[in-house]
Amino acid sequence: MNAVTMSTYNRVAQMNSMMNRFIREASVVKSQMNLSLITNVSNSNIGVSTGIGQNIDTYA
Repeated sequence: MNAVTMSTYNRVAQMNSMMNRFIREASVVKSQMNLSLITNVSNSNIGVSTGIGQNIDTYA
């Protein structure tokens, strides 16, 4: 492999690694948000609709 090919390979590998990390972290955040939403809905009164304005600060 020449230097340009090696450099390109290393950059692609680094981008792939960063993208995988981003996907993992996004999955964790999504799970935490879903768990928080389920907890908030289960703790709210039955028959009271939970609007987006009620918990907007949780996700800001």
